[in-house]
Amino acid sequence: MTTFNLGGATSNSFRFETPGDQITGKIIDLVELQQTDLKTGEPKTFENGQPMMMYRVDLQTELRDPADQIDTGARSVYLKGSKKAESKSSLAAVLAAVIAATGTTNISTGGTLTL
Repeated sequence: MTTFNLGGATSNSFRFETPGDQITGKIIDLVELQQTDLKTGEPKTFENGQPMMMYRVDLQTELRDPADQIDTGARSVYLKGSKKAESKSSLAAVLAAVIAATGTTNISTGGTLTL
């Protein structure tokens, strides 16, 4: 079992295109990655040179793309931004929900996550 402290599988990305979009799945992988610039692909850093990090959470879902015969339903969501609640970042939102549900800042493979 992998455990990842938010206070610290290859799949398709789930795009939250419309307000109210929702995804639920079993956590199958957790990875910490350096953010990259979407246009250039270059690694992103803060002004002091420290890397800007994010978390990729891979979920096994019931979703399937009918046009993709090998779609297993695995979807990735990316959590980034400040951990501070007032930032309203994806990381802060999931962190607050995990704390409310578990009393800790840990999420683990095998758990269920809804965004």
